[in-house]
Amino acid sequence: MKTLSLRSLTLLFLLALTLGCAQNRSSPFGEPLDAQVTPHILFSHVSQDPSGHMGHTLLIGGVVLSAKRLVDRTEVMVLQIPLDRDSVPKWDRTESQGRFIATQQTFLDPATLPDGTRVTIIGEVTGQKSVQVDAEEKIYPVLAIQALKVWPLIPQDGY
Repeated sequence: MKTLSLRSLTLLFLLALTLGCAQNRSSPFGEPLDAQVTPHILFSHVSQDPSGHMGHTLLIGGVVLSAKRLVDRTEVMVLQIPLDRDSVPKWDRTESQGRFIATQQTFLDPATLPDGTRVTIIGEVTGQKSVQVDAEEKIYPVLAIQALKVWPLIPQDGY
């Protein structure tokens, strides 16, 4: 009877450990910044109603489409791409749910963020911005960058 109970407890412990590890997302930023992220907020909801999510902090990633320095800030247009379990944007752009604009008040050199650079950002939703894209006017969420990780430009196949 003791053997069966010990086995059962061991299996339950291993199952709980496995499930806990499977659900935890690794982040390049560390606990103090990760703790600021508002849980369970989906980018698809933020992109549909940016003003309804003002003040929420997201862990989000994607690919830089453009970066420009303005008088009082740097604006980075990012194509959102889901993050893998290590908080690295995946390679498949077709998984994108839209674009967002990340801003930083302190100097951020646009040359350090060339088009195609993958980034992971912790940012607070501060509003929305209307942007002309081809012949259409689009509204994108604006996030104030609190933390930025630029990932190396490594080809998908490793070559």
